[in-house]
Amino acid sequence: MNVSKNKVAILGAAIAAMFVASAQAVVVFDPVTATLPALPLTSVPVYASEIITTPAVSVPNVGLSLDVAGRLGFGLAAAQDRFFRFDLTGATFGAIVTSALLTNSPALGTVTVVNGGTVGSNFVIFQATGAGQLATDIFNFAIPGIKFTSTAAPVTIQYRLFQDAAAANGIGGVPITNDGRLLVTKTTNLVTFTSAIATTFQPARTEFIAATSGFTRFCDGGAGAPGTAGCTGAATDTIAVVGTIATHTLAPGVILNALSLPIVALSEVLAGTSTATLTTNAPGFQVGSTAGTTLNTFNCAVLGAVPGTVTPALAPTVLTYPNGNNMLVSATSLCYNVSGAAGAAIVEQDITGRFNYVYAAGYAGAPTSTPGVVAQFRRDGVELQSPWFTTTTGYISRFFLTNTGAVDAVCNVVTWNAAGAVTPTVATVTVTAGTQRVVPAVDVLPAAPVGPYAVRFVCGAPSSAMQGNYVLTSPNGAVTIGGMIRPATN
Repeated sequence: MNVSKNKVAILGAAIAAMFVASAQAVVVFDPVTATLPALPLTSVPVYASEIITTPAVSVPNVGLSLDVAGRLGFGLAAAQDRFFRFDLTGATFGAIVTSALLTNSPALGTVTVVNGGTVGSNFVIFQATGAGQLATDIFNFAIPGIKFTSTAAPVTIQYRLFQDAAAANGIGGVPITNDGRLLVTKTTNLVTFTSAIATTFQPARTEFIAATSGFTRFCDGGAGAPGTAGCTGAATDTIAVVGTIATHTLAPGVILNALSLPIVALSEVLAGTSTATLTTNAPGFQVGSTAGTTLNTFNCAVLGAVPGTVTPALAPTVLTYPNGNNMLVSATSLCYNVSGAAGAAIVEQDITGRFNYVYAAGYAGAPTSTPGVVAQFRRDGVELQSPWFTTTTGYISRFFLTNTGAVDAVCNVVTWNAAGAVTPTVATVTVTAGTQRVVPAVDVLPAAPVGPYAVRFVCGAPSSAMQGNYVLTSPNGAVTIGGMIRPATN
């Protein structure tokens, strides 16, 4: 017997109210309209993509998470048979489907599972014989549980209403859809997936390497912060704020586990042995240096958990920070402490960071996070280095330093011979803005020279503003000119 549209609307509203009261939602096939009976609250459940699916895990229907609802789409006359077919893509049934799991408002009458619905199958066919229904009436299929075959793509469900059993069963398991016996077809996502892990890198930080230290230290930014350009003072810093991994925690929103329950802690997905690593594009991190972290701050004034000293003869290009699961859950600086020793110059470099995941039982996924650039080391000045030069009687060696900038450049003079560094006669050379300064070789020699020698001018000025040439005049008047090199840049 048919029921009035008003009664259908009341029953549909009652179903919707039930879902509101229980704060649950189901997957629906149809859009909500103002003129048709109300559908339940709609929500496609999101499961962690890290759930292990091989062997397939049976995921239960908890809190209506695997219920689907929709409008019949085609009316049923009294005592008329109709065949409901549901097909899964990306999953199979994890529990036996019974006839009681397909309901309707108003009731469908007699419902029987006539094919499929077994554990491991991906379809089920219901035969319904009952009172008349309107095309706008709402059905509900409470899927008892499913097994994901993959978490790489959403699980979809297709609802089809057939006129008879032959069309619903089809030929060789393929339904017949081209002869008019297929009455309704609807498809929607049943389940979607997302990573339960959220990793966010702060924008890359720039540390400036101080020319005033001979590029062996960083500019002092105060209180462990990154130093800024224009580092003219004597105070310099050996600890660099390499970068900051802002968050390493659960992704936002409600993400379900294999029990269809919300994941409430990152430790459910990741083991405490996960790590974070930094990689430099330089030949290696400086030998004899240390590295570590400071917790919940952007400050590297003091190293926290120090994994050790960089001691191999060839410095590694990767630094590893332990305990990436339990420690790095908020703003946490990754720090690198250079030796600061004379001659241990720091080269310009970019540093990338990433997490290395170790998964807890029941989870698997990508071995590392996508790397991000977390730090840039840039020289706050320029180094101009000469070749071996001579002061043999009759030969004249001179250095021409050109400053095209708007600020005077003070250059520290470092001289050495085959035995090592020596003390030059002149300790600093000032090159006035917009001028050229000639420095005779005799000014950069020690009081009692034993050559040959080379010299470095380490200038606190932008590299683009400074040029240097070595000029040799021989006894016969011939002049040889060569450009001075810029270590780590040419």
